[in-house]
Amino acid sequence: MPPSEFNKPSRVGSRVYLSVESIDDVLPRVKKAGGKIVQEKYSIGKPGFIAIIEDSEGNVVGLHSMK
Repeated sequence: MPPSEFNKPSRVGSRVYLSVESIDDVLPRVKKAGGKIVQEKYSIGKPGFIAIIEDSEGNVVGLHSMK
């Protein structure tokens, strides 16, 4: 959906987290696709690991993985 008055890419507000098999496999693909790594992978303890990325349109999402 293109940006509009009611739909704008943002770094603030609610964040969607996508569950992935391995964050380490996804992060290199983000850069190749024109995105940015906002926060490198880090541990959140027993629940696993997360990283924050920004896609080429400016949307910021989280990645979650157990490894």
